[in-house]
This record gives sequence, C-alpha cells and structure tokens, in this order.
Amino acid sequence: MRYMFNLLGKDSGFTLIESVIALLLIAMMLSGGLALYLYSQGHLNAAIHRKMATNIANSRMEEIKNGGYGNLPDPAPVSPGIWTGPSSVAIAGLTGTETDYVFEFDADGDGLNDSKHIRVDISWHQPDKTAAQHVTLDTIIAAE
Repeated sequence: MRYMFNLLGKDSGFTLIESVIALLLIAMMLSGGLALYLYSQGHLNAAIHRKMATNIANSRMEEIKNGGYGNLPDPAPVSPGIWTGPSSVAIAGLTGTETDYVFEFDADGDGLNDSKHIRVDISWHQPDKTAAQHVTLDTIIAAE
C-alpha cells in the first residue's frame, strides 16, 4: 500500500498514515507560531499606544512650561486641582482623554506657596485590556 511519493523505487515511498501524521505535526507547529504572533501583536499595539500617549503628554507639558509660571491658574479652577480637561485626544487610532492639573506647592517649607506642581494625565482604553491605561507626567514650576 505504498502509493504516495513512490518515485525512487518500490519500498522508498510514504504511506498515507505517515503523510497524515506529518501534516498534523506541521499544523500543530503553525498553530503555535500563529498564537505567538497574535500574542506579540497585542503587546506591540499596546507599546505603540503608550508611546503616542507619552508624546502627547510631553508636548502638552512643554507648552505649559513655555507659558511660564504667570500663565498658570491660581488656584486651580476645579477641585481637585483640575486645570483643563478632560479633553479628547487621538492615540494611534484610539480615542483618549487629556487632563491637566495644577496644585500649589511649598518647595522650601516656609508656609508660602512659591511653586506649582503640574500634572498632565493621558488615559485611554486598550481594546484587549479591562482597565484604563494611563501616562502621567509631573513637573514643578517655580515662581518667576
């Protein structure tokens, strides 16, 4: 019953069962590779979204720092320290929110607020995660 691949002689071919077993082993290896690909693709997308959110937060923080201490509210307009937001931002195909915070800060401990603590928070929902993802940047801007 050596029908398949009998090209080299009468006893050099594969049987049907040997061929089916070989195909099953190849299918198992390919399914493992596919699972690894899908798993790594999810992590790659999460890294891309985190990088984009970090870039947005860095850009906003630079705008705030370039505006200087005089352009910061005193005190923050909405408790607990919310200055602007939440406003909508686009993060590599996802929609997220940006919220900016301003808090009074006593840097030298003399009881006078001589600096402001600024926080920029970007949040979004990753499709494959249940909890919201966040990137938060903080800085302190001293009075001029």
